[in-house]
Amino acid sequence: MTDNYITFRLYVPIGIMTLLIVMLFFHRHHTLKYLYIVNFFCLLAAVFVYLIFRKYPVGYEYPNLYREFYH
Repeated sequence: MTDNYITFRLYVPIGIMTLLIVMLFFHRHHTLKYLYIVNFFCLLAAVFVYLIFRKYPVGYEYPNLYREFYH
């Protein structure tokens, strides 16, 4: 994938998620583990949204399937 922003929108969040997993392992008996879990899922959602926007860019006209089948 070639993108000007791929480093900070894909690779850095994946690296931070890896760090959060390591921190969760070492702090598994501490209250901060819940903060790590919430942050992990927020970053995971950000990565998924980035991948969806790469596949379906905003402003691109897609065929209207509703109009094709019902009109």
